[in-house]
Amino acid sequence: MKKICLISFLILLGLASALAQTPSPFPFFGTINSDNVNIRWDSRVSAEEIYKARKGERVEVVLELYDWYKVRLPGAASVFVRKDLAAVIEDLPPNPPKSVNEATQKAPRKARIIKESVNIRLRPNESAPILGKADKEEIVIILGEEGAWYRIDPPPNTFGWVHKKFVERQL
Repeated sequence: MKKICLISFLILLGLASALAQTPSPFPFFGTINSDNVNIRWDSRVSAEEIYKARKGERVEVVLELYDWYKVRLPGAASVFVRKDLAAVIEDLPPNPPKSVNEATQKAPRKARIIKESVNIRLRPNESAPILGKADKEEIVIILGEEGAWYRIDPPPNTFGWVHKKFVERQL
């Protein structure tokens, strides 16, 4: 009986050692293989779309769940943070251009997150899905304003989901 226990222990120890040496498959970079691929806020076909990815666009995959990949949101996606949770550190020039688009193209506004673990949302309201978090002191790029919210570039800790059939792993 002791021999069986010892042999079982050694086999399990060897298996655990082999598994520990196997590199994690995540994160990895992939390429979107079709046009207008939906990146969604959850891993369900019925989940609201965050962003439409283009064929050839590169995504960072951080997790797999069933047939879905969790991906870091591309910079072209826009997300929202409440204005009272971010302090502007680079404002518009003294004589801003007439359109907000011109202003943001010439001088992007930046803001510093002023609270711990701030929710980044899909839409500018408290009931919108949370796509990630921003940490205190993190800098975000302001793309626009909607009421009490800033529309921002996605910080690094914001994610969406894409069906894995639309992502080809890059080698």
